[in-house]
Amino acid sequence: MKLVLDCYLTAIQNKNYKFLSINQDIIDDWALIQNDTNRKSIVSHKSVVFSISQLFKRTTAYYNLISFDNIILWYRNVLTDNEKHYKAGHNFNIFNLLKDKFGFSIQETMHSKLLQFLLDTNETHGQGGKFLLEFLKMLNVESPEKGVWDVTAEIGRIDILITRKLPHSIIIIENKSNWAIDQKNQLYRYWYNAIFLKTKEYSTSFYERNVNNYKILYLVPNTHKELEYQSISKPKELPYSSYHDLPDIVPIQITIVSFDEHIQRWLTNCLSVLPADNHRIREYIIQYQHLCNNL
Repeated sequence: MKLVLDCYLTAIQNKNYKFLSINQDIIDDWALIQNDTNRKSIVSHKSVVFSISQLFKRTTAYYNLISFDNIILWYRNVLTDNEKHYKAGHNFNIFNLLKDKFGFSIQETMHSKLLQFLLDTNETHGQGGKFLLEFLKMLNVESPEKGVWDVTAEIGRIDILITRKLPHSIIIIENKSNWAIDQKNQLYRYWYNAIFLKTKEYSTSFYERNVNNYKILYLVPNTHKELEYQSISKPKELPYSSYHDLPDIVPIQITIVSFDEHIQRWLTNCLSVLPADNHRIREYIIQYQHLCNNL
């Protein structure tokens, strides 16, 4: 029984099973079961509330023989399912291979270029503007199918910059895939250099009217990464004269997007518009999705 319990505790704490939370109560309860020779005797134990995705809703008062047998059955099914995926090669991921065998981790700048590869209409994926169009539609950009778009990555200090002359549009993407802290006045400086110097507009009303043309995206691994207030604040040091008459806070609404939600949704949409016989790009997108889900 101890071996089963140890394996079970390891399994439920593995993030790949998407459990919502594991608290100390559940560990204490399993310890009681492990040490008690008669499982049915545990009838007066305190109520335990813990959240495990779609598996347990609420456990109260006692554990009985039937529920424990169901747990053992569940764990055996997990092992069977893992073995099935292992033999089918589903555990292989080129990004994990590069990291595990060669110490080649995908850093922030690399993530930006991987995203640019899909967004760039001239890249070797051969899909033209299909992926870019799906991305722009997700952002509610004005007439995304019109005009000629330019996509750059890691040019200057901006991670990804998407621009169009007509209708004039500028999208800044600040990539925080590796949980990096915000540099001082970072988004304010990006707005100033990439948007203000092109539009000469600094009123909030202008950007509210043109919300579908000018955007700053703060791209995070998940919702636990928060934007720092100082990043959207006006620089106080030299060259302060450049910002003298500008607002104290960047006048454009910052849009928070995440790898685990928005990028995943976009990549899924990319798969839906990809021809069925384009196996190489399909596998690239699927493996990149797995990478983005574990940042």
